[in-house]
Amino acid sequence: MAGWPHYAEAYHQLAHLHQDTGDPIRQEAALRKAIERDARSAEIRLELGNVLCGRKEYTEAVTWYRRAVEVDPHHVESHHQMGHALSHLKDQEGAIAAFTNAIAHGARGKFYADRAEAHAAIWIAGGRQDAARLEQVMKDCTTCIEKEPNLWRSWLWRARGHRARRSFEEARADYAKARERAPHLDAQIRTELDELTKEERP
Repeated sequence: MAGWPHYAEAYHQLAHLHQDTGDPIRQEAALRKAIERDARSAEIRLELGNVLCGRKEYTEAVTWYRRAVEVDPHHVESHHQMGHALSHLKDQEGAIAAFTNAIAHGARGKFYADRAEAHAAIWIAGGRQDAARLEQVMKDCTTCIEKEPNLWRSWLWRARGHRARRSFEEARADYAKARERAPHLDAQIRTELDELTKEERP
């Protein structure tokens, strides 16, 4: 029954109703019915991937995000959400590739923040020794700040990068910006600033 877009849209709308009533199982079933009837919708495939992500079924979610971008290679949010799912699967290189594709099709600040965090995960896993990887973290954070200065994640990760480089004044300034934008992280930031103070001592 592929190629029946009107029937597909009916199931798609039914999926939205199930979403509104908090029934992800029926939402998933309706989305699968919609996909059976319309081989052209990246959006429906994205939504199915999101339902699966919500249940932490990240491997199958990635499959559906990939199918979405096969239908529409320019579907920004499918690339973006694929990156998050791959990050959950600890495939940070795959996540970086997905975030890079999202940036290529719609360069929003948060995409740079997400890519910076994936680079940071690799940098940390490698014992914080890869200067080139840290440089990429810093570069993506700075681009995010230029595009969306109210996103606290980039200020925080750039502060950590400055701290790793022993650029303590720059680190303090960025920690202050992160704290302004994320007061719920005050305790965590205070702890990191205390650690920074100890590192400053000769």
